[in-house]
Amino acid sequence: MRRVVGRRLKNLRIRGFEKVFGEASATPENMATVAAGYEKMASALRDTGPSAAPANAMTSDQLGTKYGAPPSVLAGVPSDGSRLVVVNVTHPDFWSRKELTWAAGHEMAHLELGFKDEMINGYKAYKFGEPEERSSFDALPGQQRLVNPDHLMQEAY
Repeated sequence: MRRVVGRRLKNLRIRGFEKVFGEASATPENMATVAAGYEKMASALRDTGPSAAPANAMTSDQLGTKYGAPPSVLAGVPSDGSRLVVVNVTHPDFWSRKELTWAAGHEMAHLELGFKDEMINGYKAYKFGEPEERSSFDALPGQQRLVNPDHLMQEAY
């Protein structure tokens, strides 16, 4: 009985992984790499020491002035190499625990894993975003999904 239940759980994990990252993506190597990435991101979020990445609260206007970010940006990692996450406190989703949690994980994938927002058809692949960005998220090929912050967050949720 235990073996059957164990096999079923393993098959569920494989199907869940492949639902997010694509068919045949649930190789031991890919699954181990994703798990290691989660651990690195979680460690960074728990870090309160001198190497921690602080979150810097800014308004939409401040983000626009300092980083050229549009008001639609909830959070980001500056491209100037700064080890910090900027958070838009005037964004409508700032008070949404789910959206802010997603954004924190997404930004940690940038900061800790060096992931970039993958693109297809000229649009970034975002699970939540404009219709074209959501379409890009859905159409992204498997290898790009494995290094796309929103796919990583999708599998974690």
